Amino acid sequence: MLKHKTLKLPMILLLTAAFVISLTMLLFFRTYQTVCISSYDYVALGDSYSSGQTPYGELTGYGYTDYIQGKLAESGIMGSYHKKGMSGYTTADVLKQLTDIHNILSEAEIITMDIGINDLTEMSEFSAYQSDPSSDNLKALRHAVYQKIPEINLNLKSIVNKIIETKPDSEMRIYLMGYFNAFPNLPELKPIIAELNDTIVSVALETGATYVDTMKAMDKNLNSYLIGGMHPTEEGYETIAGEFWKSISADFILTSNGKKELIDIKGHWAENMIRNYSQKEIITGFGDGSFQPDRAVTRAEFITIINRYFKLTDLAEIHFADVPEDAWYQKEIQIAVKAGYIAGRDGSCFRASKKVTRQEAAVIIAKKMDFKVSKTEHLTADFLDGDRIPSWSLGPMDALLERDIMRGYPDKRIRYEGYLTRAEVMALLDNLTIYIDKQNPTV
Repeated sequence: MLKHKTLKLPMILLLTAAFVISLTMLLFFRTYQTVCISSYDYVALGDSYSSGQTPYGELTGYGYTDYIQGKLAESGIMGSYHKKGMSGYTTADVLKQLTDIHNILSEAEIITMDIGINDLTEMSEFSAYQSDPSSDNLKALRHAVYQKIPEINLNLKSIVNKIIETKPDSEMRIYLMGYFNAFPNLPELKPIIAELNDTIVSVALETGATYVDTMKAMDKNLNSYLIGGMHPTEEGYETIAGEFWKSISADFILTSNGKKELIDIKGHWAENMIRNYSQKEIITGFGDGSFQPDRAVTRAEFITIINRYFKLTDLAEIHFADVPEDAWYQKEIQIAVKAGYIAGRDGSCFRASKKVTRQEAAVIIAKKMDFKVSKTEHLTADFLDGDRIPSWSLGPMDALLERDIMRGYPDKRIRYEGYLTRAEVMALLDNLTIYIDKQNPTV
């Protein structure tokens, strides 16, 4: 027994030494990891949602930006955190605020912002409609919003560009929140909120910021998230943070192969078409890895897709009254006018942010392809709403129906005034490709 114990002692010492060495190396590796993993400074701008105002009348609380800060900390990439959202702030207020916070903006890599809704709610027409939700007041509100949107667009674009100027050529990412209808008792306000979101999307596309859609996620449990006015509960703020996190994690937490997959097209009826045309870079996804196949396409986005599909690059001089020289889509319009499928009349308006309708898309494709209608009868007559199609789009609609490029819906309607979704645009392109291939068969 003594001999056996004597032999075991060196083994125990050896194992102890190995354990100490392993523990030391593990601690060293953990320290090395902590030192070497990048940390990112986060600045939160905006209105009461950014400040975390509660539904209980408190001006500040635990808002969606605090949840984002917590997720950054959990991921080990949290640097500094500056919460600069203020209840009641408008786009003009944030624009003024930028000068005072220039230094912290110049250090930031992650910036979130929710701004724009107070520009609308502070209008007298909005208060009037809340007090008396009549059809006349709703009409007045819609008109006032239509007049206000260009100002919001200009202010928001200036805000984003000024932030970018504080730190040019950096990995700074700016995330712009789309709003949900915080007035569930007034569902007719939803289209007005959507109008605001459209201009936020437009600014995001123009400046390279990332648009964060919150409406769908909030609508799932809107009544439980809004129990006391327009400010969410903590569960509501956590839901908003989750939508932001989809984009932030995709941008700052790399996957093993560094590639971003489209996260929302699996099982969609247009999945294969979306993959095909996104791989060809005719249409791209968003910064959060989503494609948003069911989102409506604007006129500016549609002509951009058409230009890429046909590989058009030649430019023409344009003089549209509503197209600023620094607009991201100005070059695309120049290309479209040169190609002849958009008329560039001096002083006319292009309405870039307006959603493109099916009949407008038909006119564009028919002009680009120089389609003529060969049949005397109108194919649109086969649809329940076909007799209401205006004369200016009737021929192009017939031409696309004849060539099986555009099709109707199962309810026997053509929905000529309906907005095209991103997925439906892919279907149009796919049908157009099939038609072109049939006209030019390979030998």
